[in-house]
Amino acid sequence: MKQDPQAKGAFLAHPVDVQTFHLFPLPNYGSGMNPFYTVLAIWVGCLLLVSVLSTDPSSFSEANERERYAGPRVLIIHYFTKKHRIIWLNTSFSASSLEQERRRVSQK
Repeated sequence: MKQDPQAKGAFLAHPVDVQTFHLFPLPNYGSGMNPFYTVLAIWVGCLLLVSVLSTDPSSFSEANERERYAGPRVLIIHYFTKKHRIIWLNTSFSASSLEQERRRVSQK
């Protein structure tokens, strides 16, 4: 009933042999949350812009009726467009860097 100390030590050093298989390789754990945060940024940005910008026609005393109606809406559409372009650029560049990182991880 002698025990081999070398075999016992080798087993205790590595009791389980783990093999890692990357089904969807990501560079970090936050990369999968990008679509959620993109929609959240759009929603919060729209909410803040609507609450901050004034669309009260009485503040435009020197404008005609068409300018009173279209002016605030054009301003809001302009800010929404700028905000969406910034979010789109951020998403497209982070997606391209994410794709490069996926390729790098999958080549290993």
